[in-house]
Amino acid sequence: MLFCNKCNVSIRTNHTHCPLCQGELTGTSDEKDPIFPEIPETSYPGMPFFRWFSFACVVVAIAAVSLNFMISTAYWWSLFVVGGMLCMWVALAVGIVKRHNLLKNAIWQLIVISAAVLLWDVWTGWAGWSMEYVIPAVCILTIASMLTISTVQHLPVQEYMSYWLMAGVFGLLPLIPLLLQKLTVRYPSVICIGTSLVFLAYVAIFRHKEMAAELRKKFHL
Repeated sequence: MLFCNKCNVSIRTNHTHCPLCQGELTGTSDEKDPIFPEIPETSYPGMPFFRWFSFACVVVAIAAVSLNFMISTAYWWSLFVVGGMLCMWVALAVGIVKRHNLLKNAIWQLIVISAAVLLWDVWTGWAGWSMEYVIPAVCILTIASMLTISTVQHLPVQEYMSYWLMAGVFGLLPLIPLLLQKLTVRYPSVICIGTSLVFLAYVAIFRHKEMAAELRKKFHL
């Protein structure tokens, strides 16, 4: 390792002069000596489970399609099995990718589950159960989970405010089919909308400064 007697510092890089005083260096340069410490790569401990889960989904999907072919092709029930496996795989994959930020994970799960149940409802002939039951329930659970996560982890306001606002606004979406009178069962949507309004009112009244700061930052106001 090189050494500058004037500055009394050791230099690990291959310099001909001291980078501080431009003086002469003593010692020998060791080019094999790493400048930055090597950080060992760490793998997610749940990855083996995810690989086995992915493999199991593929096996179940192939088995379902094969049985469908062998028994009868008049009704393609195996497509429902494949769709169910795909939905579970996507939900678990999103959960693993976003595992470091639980609030972001909750938002992504809300979006993925809502989109999945809507597509599933449309694909099966549209019975309306996705808008009448599942999406309102998922919105309420997301708001409750965000409140719990923020409280348990003692997160600063700046880390959860944007996710709170997104969850609250998303919970108002059932208002659209409700006003258009497209819902047969209305009480889940009404409960969801009421919960979201109460949640947003709490944010606006008790966290109005943080909310205004977050809106200014997001929309460059």
